[in-house]
Amino acid sequence: MQPLKFLSASVGTFGTVTGNLQDAITWHPRPYAQTLTKTIFIIDGWGTPFCDGVNIYWQAYSPDQNFSHHKIPGETYIVQEGDTVNFKIINTLTRNHSFVIDGIADTGTIRPGQSANVHSTAKKPGSYMYYDKLNAPYNR
Repeated sequence: MQPLKFLSASVGTFGTVTGNLQDAITWHPRPYAQTLTKTIFIIDGWGTPFCDGVNIYWQAYSPDQNFSHHKIPGETYIVQEGDTVNFKIINTLTRNHSFVIDGIADTGTIRPGQSANVHSTAKKPGSYMYYDKLNAPYNR
């Protein structure tokens, strides 16, 4: 049996993993490529994401503009080799941000209130983190 090859991404990671996962998860590879299209918002807010109850400020990539919907570690995107990935990144904040997937995509500077598009085809199995290179270590 051939190992499964797919691309996995979360808010903070974007990548592909190769392995036989039939026993670990229920997932069946498709015999054809698909297109994944998502809008990702750069947001901020105050919250208590950890069990210690401490209220902290954070900036994040989110599937919508509602801060309470943001998850830790974040959204996960899984695509197979050959799939097309289209992300629209919208900066809702008042400072410059970016969106980088090392070796795959780099939006450059996304100014406040502006957006940028990422278009890529999943080619190499592996895991790839996505992050904001202008505001590290935020959004990692």
